[in-house]
Amino acid sequence: NYLSSRNFARKVQGMGSARIDLLGTEEQEGKPKMRRDPDFSFQHSEARWPSIVLELSYPLKRRALPHLADDYLLETNGSISKLVGLDLDTDTKKGTISIWQPVFKVNEEGMIFEIEAALIIDAEVFRDEYGNANPDPESGLHLELEDFGPPRLVTCLTEKVPVFIDSAKLCSLLAEAE
Repeated sequence: NYLSSRNFARKVQGMGSARIDLLGTEEQEGKPKMRRDPDFSFQHSEARWPSIVLELSYPLKRRALPHLADDYLLETNGSISKLVGLDLDTDTKKGTISIWQPVFKVNEEGMIFEIEAALIIDAEVFRDEYGNANPDPESGLHLELEDFGPPRLVTCLTEKVPVFIDSAKLCSLLAEAE
């Protein structure tokens, strides 16, 4: 249904690097339990948290991405549906994409008893060491419109709507930012 997809997409906003207050485990005198400042995020106007968070990583931050995935995905009970890590090598121009998403473990009664941050795309190359875009037409960032909102809001979407940014466009955007 084109109309419901379009109406849903209109309510998704780029939030830039807006601070995100997460649930966390330790309350501190009226302050949020955990704060993170992603490099970019997308949030549906009717959602409490962004659904997609983007983190740029360089060699020093690379090891932090799995921990950030745990923070974003677990401390929102899976409301953040994707952490997209763009890893940029500072010695070369190589760039890779890694994506984490929540996986819900359910018991026999159908109740969720655990959430995991699962790595679903691991260091897919979108830019080679010379700064050239990966020539494979399927390389790039693959998401779905439903990734941009929490489950209670995506019920209006009756079909899968792909959101794809190819490697050439990613390289162009990155060159602008650099």
